[in-house]
Parts: sequence; structure tokens; C-alpha cells
Amino acid sequence: NRIHTRAIWLLQDESFGMQLQQAIPTGSFRMMCMCVIHCDNLKSALHRAVEFNNFCRALTQLPAVSHTAVSFNDDIATAHIPDNTPLFYDNDLQAIANTISVWRRFCGWLIGRNIEPLSVSFKTKEPQNLQPLRDLFHCPLKFEQPINGFSFPKHYTNMPLIHTEDSLNE
Repeated sequence: NRIHTRAIWLLQDESFGMQLQQAIPTGSFRMMCMCVIHCDNLKSALHRAVEFNNFCRALTQLPAVSHTAVSFNDDIATAHIPDNTPLFYDNDLQAIANTISVWRRFCGWLIGRNIEPLSVSFKTKEPQNLQPLRDLFHCPLKFEQPINGFSFPKHYTNMPLIHTEDSLNE
């Protein structure tokens, strides 16, 4: 935790300089967490996170992201990762993959369960070397899709959030 905190402080960027065109100001993730931690379930938390993202974008004169936080198809939910273009340089696949990975893990933390993705979707073209992405996600990868995101069993979206402001501070 101290290494993480020190890196953010040194870089003054919560994205760790993840090839974004704009740094993420320190404290942004904490404030987003404070906004979502009181939601009833994961679905509500995902919707609130999109609202927070749009609020932050407005502060920096970036256009709002109009997208669905989560969509459903039978027993499968798909978390849509905000399309932060122009934040991502040239739709940088590694930055997008890292963002998807962080969101998947954060969703799992919120409900106290590891969420293994059923598939991961990218708007970008398929790279020549898929191994790093396979090692990161361990599931089918889809490219040239309408959204960046990950699919998982729908029942997770109705699970209550198990954390409080105290556990968030820990």
C-alpha cells in the first residue's frame, strides 16, 4: 500500500502514467469509491461510477460519456468500461486492458467475490501478440467490438456491496 501511495504521489497521477492524455488527479479514485460505497448492489454501483466519471469529465472540459454502465443478455452481464477517448492515446490496447482489469477487480472487491470474466471485449483491432492479454484475463477475447468491457454471470450484479467507509479507508 505504501508503494502504491508513493507512486501516485510522485507521479501526481492515479493512473500511474498509463499513457493517458490527461493525468487522473490524486484523490479521484477515493472520491469515486465514496460515491459508490453506499449503493445497494453492484449494478447500482456501476451506474453511480458512470455518473462520477461524467462529473469529473465536465470539470476538465471533456465531453460526457454516454453509455450504459452494464447491459444484460440472458444470464450474462457486461460491464461497459467508459470510452475515455480522447484520454487513451490512439486507443492504446494496454491502457484499455489495464483499465478493464482494474474495474473487474474493483467490482469483485465491492461484493467480496472474485469475478472471473466470461469474455473481454475491445473496440480496438486484434494485436499480433495476444499472450499478454490471455495471461491477464484467462478467458475469450473479442476485438473490434462496439464496447470495451467484460462479461460475467448476471447474478453478481444483484449482490450487495459488503464494504463500508471504514473498510474503504483500510
